[in-house]
Amino acid sequence: MSSNFTITRICQICGNEFLAKTTVTMYCSQHCRKQNQMAQERKAKLARSEAEVKVLKEVNTIKQRALILDKDILLVKDVAALIGCSTKAVYNMINDGRIKASNLGVRQIKIKRSDIDKLLENPKFEVVPKPKNIKVVEPLKIDNCYSIPELVSKFEVTRDLLYTMFRRKNVPKIPKGREVFYSKKVVDKLLRGYKIR
Repeated sequence: MSSNFTITRICQICGNEFLAKTTVTMYCSQHCRKQNQMAQERKAKLARSEAEVKVLKEVNTIKQRALILDKDILLVKDVAALIGCSTKAVYNMINDGRIKASNLGVRQIKIKRSDIDKLLENPKFEVVPKPKNIKVVEPLKIDNCYSIPELVSKFEVTRDLLYTMFRRKNVPKIPKGREVFYSKKVVDKLLRGYKIR
């Protein structure tokens, strides 16, 4: 069935304008149509190949898991695959004492399968909080502090250097009127390498 009109279209492959006799024509020539067909076939082949690879990976993991289940003594990576966690998590469990392991040398950690079964049967969900280092902060007194003019006269440094250094290091301070006093203990540690007048 022929049409009595022509319509200007743009080719989906090369981007050139062409005159089409139907509104659904997408390609300017036989060459562009074949290129599109080959691209579609290529995509289909890649999709089939990816599906095959995915199936083979699943089969391999099932085989590996079956091999692991047959072993009586496991390596760390085998335990990680069996439990479904990372090797770092297995090492942490060994260090915590949740899994018993024997170290036969460098990279020779062996774990009994029965210990893993016991772990999975009776999991412990205890969260042991780590003790926090709580620093006791002494209240600052002006007797234990330096003022900026004292520091400039004692050490050979500028006011700007002192202000920026103290701001970066979060040195404890006491504002008193127009003066600001900084902790002697912390300042002495910070300015240890500077010359004293």
